Amino acid sequence: MNYTIGSFNTKGLNSPNKRSHIFLLLHKIKTSILFLQETHFKSNRIPKLPSSPFSQWFHSCNTSSASRGVSIAVHKSVPMVLKRSFKDTVGRLLMVRSKIGTQMYTLGNFYAPNTGQIPWIREGLRHAAVVCGRDHNNGI
Repeated sequence: MNYTIGSFNTKGLNSPNKRSHIFLLLHKIKTSILFLQETHFKSNRIPKLPSSPFSQWFHSCNTSSASRGVSIAVHKSVPMVLKRSFKDTVGRLLMVRSKIGTQMYTLGNFYAPNTGQIPWIREGLRHAAVVCGRDHNNGI
């Protein structure tokens, strides 16, 4: 089975209009697994997401402010079974270990700081991510 993977730095999804616009775009491009960075959700205030074909959502949010934040969304057509997940408390790292079909995967979503990206990425990758959506905040 082939899956389409998308990764987007949203620069904030607290606006209902912006959420609707992004999900309309994602519906058109038929994304199977979606990595979002800079969602700006607070852990106690994740907004209602528009009805979408994404049946599984995972979030890492900054617990103290509406900044940073990463999310992973999985389309309902992807036969994913969650095994375990890990997230930090500052909205920069989210790891989801799961079985998709017969294969095990670790989906990792990173939002690196503006400085010191390489040591930060090394630390994040010690969790052995296989598929990563990211905003490294570093030019290539």
